[in-house]
Amino acid sequence: MPGLALRVTENGAKSWTILYRHRGRLRRLTLGSVAVIDLADAREQAKEKLRAANKGADPASEKHERRRAKTIGDLATDYIERHAKRKKRSWKDDDRMLRTEVLPDWEHKAIEDIKRRDVRGLVDAIAERGALRTDPGLSRAAMSRPRHPSRVLRTETRQRSCTRI
Repeated sequence: MPGLALRVTENGAKSWTILYRHRGRLRRLTLGSVAVIDLADAREQAKEKLRAANKGADPASEKHERRRAKTIGDLATDYIERHAKRKKRSWKDDDRMLRTEVLPDWEHKAIEDIKRRDVRGLVDAIAERGALRTDPGLSRAAMSRPRHPSRVLRTETRQRSCTRI
């Protein structure tokens, strides 16, 4: 198949690559190790990537951008430096909370990989340890409302939400 190549390094590592042109420049994209990807799979991946390149996409740049995706650690640093330090006197509390509760598990996770269930799991874990602060006014408001099941669920969810995240 034109464009598909087997690349062998000086150390003997073998990997499948494709060569294509994007805006007149020769580009190379590594598909994976020969030990992990067999020839049939390499051909299939090469077809997909070369087809995308023919339509004007740049698969190598897309792969590079995915690897450079902004992480939760980057977001936390930006938040503290660009917002909290400038606008909040309690920024040190925010910084401590992020460093102790969020970043140990999520520092290197890409933002786009975080789902709602991940956030719920984190908040639930913090609540189980008793580290959440709830708003007492919210509890009083919940008690004064009729106990319709949908309102109970919403109220309980609000009470468990972390006001410091």
